[in-house]
Amino acid sequence: MPITFVILAWGFGNAQCVLALVAISAVCTLGLSLAVWLPLWWLVGWLSRRLYGAIAARYGWAR
Repeated sequence: MPITFVILAWGFGNAQCVLALVAISAVCTLGLSLAVWLPLWWLVGWLSRRLYGAIAARYGWAR
């Protein structure tokens, strides 16, 4: 990261622009990650509830 930071600062002219670029990159990366993980964990939660419901119904457990 430090070498990349120095190269970008040299190319963009100052450290403030580089920090803004790093911040935008982090936000975009987190956004893409959320777009993948949120639906995946929703699916895992839904499957877990269905599985528990099926087991509870089979053995007569209270829900």
